[in-house]
Formats: sequence, C-alpha cells, structure tokens
Amino acid sequence: LQHLATTDRLTGVSSRQHFVAAFHAQLQQADPAQRPLSILVVDIDFFKRINDGYGHATGDQALISFAEAATTCLRGADMIGRLGAGEFAMLLLDTDISAAIAVAERIRKAVADISIPTENGTVQFTVSVGASQASATDQSFEDVLKRAIEALQAARASGPDQLAVV
Repeated sequence: LQHLATTDRLTGVSSRQHFVAAFHAQLQQADPAQRPLSILVVDIDFFKRINDGYGHATGDQALISFAEAATTCLRGADMIGRLGAGEFAMLLLDTDISAAIAVAERIRKAVADISIPTENGTVQFTVSVGASQASATDQSFEDVLKRAIEALQAARASGPDQLAVV
C-alpha cells in the first residue's frame, strides 16, 4: 500500500505527492549555502503528438523509456518523480547548478538514443529541460519549482531539445 501511494504506477518513479514531500523535507534540512540542492524539470517534447499519432500504448512506452533512461543518469541519492503527463522532475542532492546542467545534458543524450518500434515506424523523441538551484531565500518546494518551470518555458521557447537555467 505504501509503495502504491509513493510510486507512479506506470513509470515506477516517485509520484508527484511523494516527490514534493521528499523535496520539501530536503529543502528544510539543507542549508543551500553549505549543501547545494538543484532541481531539473524535464518535459517530453510534443508528447501529445506521440499519443495522438501512435496511440496511448506508445505514449506510455515513451514515458517508461524516459524514466528508465533518466534514472540511469542519476546517482542513488537523487530522486526522480513524475509531475504529470510527459513532465518529470529530478531532485539532485549536493549538486550545484553547473553539475545539474551536466546531469541534464546526460539525460538529453540518453533520451536521444531511445527508439520505440511501432507498426507505423520508429518513434524517437527529445526533451526540454529547465534547471534551478535552491537558494537560502527559498521557503518551499514551490519557490524552486517555479524557477525551474520558468527555465523549462524558456527552453521550450527556444525549440525542442533545449536546456535553460533560472
């Protein structure tokens, strides 16, 4: 029962609620000046087109494949959670923004290697990434998430397969 409450059933990563609670707990414990904490928000580019063009089973496989690829790019202490549809977040402990950017680039490269065979051809996709580092003035998860989402929006505005930092 605990596993069901904390895990996204499709992808096996943390549920949104569990991810938010864990991030908030880490933010309360950490002194960002002494122990950096960063977040990545990652969105599968044109995810709706995958679902609409190839069907929900292929969309589901894209989500699963992304979660697996992203997880291989993280350390054991890091955390990945599904925020919704094709959007995920990664909590990177003891990671400043330059190291977070390196993780984001590894994830982008890993995703570029994903191929999902379908009856209508092979599906490949890219991701856009927003990155932000927690600061001493952040009071909540939402403060850090807001900046990471702003960065994600900037990345999307630059086109698919982009990374931006706020």
